[in-house]
This record gives sequence, structure tokens and C-alpha cells, in this order.
Amino acid sequence: MKTVEAIKNCEPVSAIQKILMEKEIPPRVEYSLSEMGKSFMKVLKVMQKWGEENLL
Repeated sequence: MKTVEAIKNCEPVSAIQKILMEKEIPPRVEYSLSEMGKSFMKVLKVMQKWGEENLL
């Protein structure tokens, strides 16, 4: 999956917030994790630890 597709898939569930920088020339878009996206990092860290302990 391409990065652009992954970001678009996260937007509807509010995991990613999109900020349009209109005043810049040329205008650009900046993406960051929303509060909901940041809260999911805890889950990912637990999954990472499990993977390191059980799969490596």
C-alpha cells in the first residue's frame, strides 16, 4: 500500500489530521496524528513488544 493510500484510509476514522497550509507558496498539506491516532500508539507498542518476544 502506498503512503498516500494509507493516509487516506486513516482520515475517515480521525486517526490522522490534515492541515492545509494555504498561506505558503505553493500551498502544501501537512499531516499529523490526531489525539485518537496518538492514543493508538500504546496499542502498537504492545504489539511490537509481543512481536519482538514471540517472532524474532
